[in-house]
Amino acid sequence: TIDSEEYIVEIEIYKTEWEQKNPGKKWDGRVPRSYSVTLKDGTTANVGKWVHRHKHKRKKRIKDGNKTASLEEERLNDIGILWEVRKK
Repeated sequence: TIDSEEYIVEIEIYKTEWEQKNPGKKWDGRVPRSYSVTLKDGTTANVGKWVHRHKHKRKKRIKDGNKTASLEEERLNDIGILWEVRKK
């Protein structure tokens, strides 16, 4: 089982790599749903799906009127995750 901290670390790595590939641009907060990595132990971490699940949990929490964010949600906020895509 992959713990939340491992996913958080992989998102931070993704963000850093994105910013290195796009000099002068700030990360847009997006992690593709298909994004996955192989961890040192050979386990596949489906990072994009994990982020999507937490977006769904956050949306449900807000809809239910619960104001208390999970630790994972707080960490994703700190990283700068884009919670909702604004439609033009």
